[in-house]
Amino acid sequence: HTQRKVSPAMRNLVKLSLFFVFVMVLAACQPGSVPIETPAETPAQPAVSATDLAGTSWSLSTLGGSFAEPNTVLTLEFGTDGTVSGSDGCNRFSTSYTQDGASLTIDQPAASTMMACDEAVMTQASAYMAALAATSGFIGGDTQLVLTDGSQPLATFMSGVAEEGGVVVEPVEPSVPATDLAGTSWNLASLTGVELLPDVSVTLQFGADGTVSGSDGCNNFSTTYTVDGGLTIDQPAASTMMACEQAVMDQATAFMAALSATTAYEIADDGSLLLSDGSQYLAAFTPVSSDLTDTAWDVVNYNNGREAVVSVLLDTEITAYFDADGMVTGNAGCNQYFAEYTTDNNTITIGQPGSTMMLCPEPEGVMDQETEYLTALQSAATYSIRGDMLEMRTAEDAIAVIMTRQQIIDLPEPEPATPTGVVTGAQSLNIRSGPGTNFPVIGVARNGDSGEIIGRSADGNWWVVSVPSAPGGMGWVSASFVTATDADDVPVIASPPPPPTATPRPATPTPQPIAPTPTPAPLATPTTEIAFWANRTTIEQGQCTTLNWSVQNVSGVWVYPQGESFNRFPRTGQGNEIVCPTSTTTYEMRVQMLDGSVQFRQVTVNVNAAPLPPANSLSGTRWDVVNYNNGRDAVISLIGGTSINMNFGADGQVTGNSGCNSYFAFYQVNGNAIHIGQPGVTSQFCAEPDGVMDQEFEFLAALQSAATFTINGDTLEMRTAGDQIAIVASRAP
Repeated sequence: HTQRKVSPAMRNLVKLSLFFVFVMVLAACQPGSVPIETPAETPAQPAVSATDLAGTSWSLSTLGGSFAEPNTVLTLEFGTDGTVSGSDGCNRFSTSYTQDGASLTIDQPAASTMMACDEAVMTQASAYMAALAATSGFIGGDTQLVLTDGSQPLATFMSGVAEEGGVVVEPVEPSVPATDLAGTSWNLASLTGVELLPDVSVTLQFGADGTVSGSDGCNNFSTTYTVDGGLTIDQPAASTMMACEQAVMDQATAFMAALSATTAYEIADDGSLLLSDGSQYLAAFTPVSSDLTDTAWDVVNYNNGREAVVSVLLDTEITAYFDADGMVTGNAGCNQYFAEYTTDNNTITIGQPGSTMMLCPEPEGVMDQETEYLTALQSAATYSIRGDMLEMRTAEDAIAVIMTRQQIIDLPEPEPATPTGVVTGAQSLNIRSGPGTNFPVIGVARNGDSGEIIGRSADGNWWVVSVPSAPGGMGWVSASFVTATDADDVPVIASPPPPPTATPRPATPTPQPIAPTPTPAPLATPTTEIAFWANRTTIEQGQCTTLNWSVQNVSGVWVYPQGESFNRFPRTGQGNEIVCPTSTTTYEMRVQMLDGSVQFRQVTVNVNAAPLPPANSLSGTRWDVVNYNNGRDAVISLIGGTSINMNFGADGQVTGNSGCNSYFAFYQVNGNAIHIGQPGVTSQFCAEPDGVMDQEFEFLAALQSAATFTINGDTLEMRTAGDQIAIVASRAP
């Protein structure tokens, strides 16, 4: 039996092409990490091949991760008649095979020659035939073929034609030439000699300034890199110092060693980044997309506007979903919000957010958190995605918001005539592991997505939907944001145990006698409650009233001005909202019952036209501030090099610049009496001149304190209710 040697160049080509396939397989085996009820991007997995293998011939590249023995050629030839034959490196064999799409089974050989070869060759032949017998599927089928047992690769092949025991390898397109790494981000897909841990994200980001940073799965690091015909990555100059589980630390050490040993890189056909030391591949990465479209995130930190980046309050959630229509929506901790956004490379512009108007008294500080987060969100000017983390920064390069990715789940399309739920009233809806906001989020469904309802909670407030990728194959969604059909008879599914919460132990436990457990009384059938009212139904123009609602044992509730789209105004079961209509307005409450029917309640708020106000002598005037009361019983001049102005508009707003930021406030004039509301300001910070931010704060307080005013020629004097000078200004040209 004569065998032909494969040239070193040909063997290198086989190795290189094989690695691309093997990286794709490993990347596919890496698990990915998983906003109103109220993700981690996984590397793209190669599509399952359905190539017809009939009439194709292959030569073995690797077996069980190792290259074939020197001077041996192992082949596989699929006939068009259902037979498969080849060489195991020592003997020829022939048997049958069955292919069904990407499924493949190869029977035990019915015929084989009986030559004896060296022990190493015979051992390899036995392993090869065992791999064929264990095969249940394949990937590839064009120029490369990988046989798998359904969970891991068994053997890899290159396309070729067997000729008398030798092989002529068909040409393979060369990989894409190496490109500039600056500005790219990557997720680790495979690490030579290491089986990657699940749910541990390892990342790499190449900056345009010669820096490279990322996460080794435990700590963040930062160092420098050089591209000059090859690639060198210096030892990290900076790193966090967290301690993690030993397995994570071991993987991190191996990863950092691979980076230090790197001398070259290339970009594979599938876009993967391959690092090598010149003789072998060290690591493979999949690219991280910087596209925000159709991504969902949980906020973990935000800038509170007082030069501090803070965490989200305990027991609150802030979410963000960037849709394909240029809208970012989510839950700001209490209210649902929405804003327009645009991106250009790594720059982002977010418009003025709008939100619902609920008041959440608990937990303490949640309303302040909401205001600070929305301000921080709007301040974002640039963004970067690093693995499963989104970092947004201001134009001054200060951190604005940090978020972690949520997994968007594509629910399987329900079969006809099965109980179905459609996401409504929310751009994205959290899918949880149990019926309550205390259960963790396992993914997100988009507005308009439909899925099969397989059960409900005992109180009817949560639907159980089919989620094949989730533990147990199911998830829980709030019934308030799902329109259900044919779901009247779905079974009640018991809640899983709630996630554990830390409970402080008493300092000195005192044993208590154990009383007999009373027999619980049977639960009464819950009754439906629907109530909707306003504190006042007749107001004067410019006044406000409060809408109140209380509903129980229903599927969903919305409160909105009649004529508006109800989907934009989802509400919880009990709540209130302050409204200030400028004309008579009817507000409507839409209630979806547990049986799917809908009921409505209306409240009309009558608005009496306000009497014509006296002439406003400030309307249309502009003033430059000369002096102001600093709140410490002193009327002082402005800091040198600064200016403050006031523009009183005919629309009842006073606007201007307060020394650093622009401001606005509503004002009312009655004769020489004036009332100025709480000013709103932009969020810029001015470091110079010294004291300018204190001056701004003191001026805005003085402005709001004004109760009367007099105009004497080109001088405006505003005084407090205690007749102290608040502001002195001169008329602007």
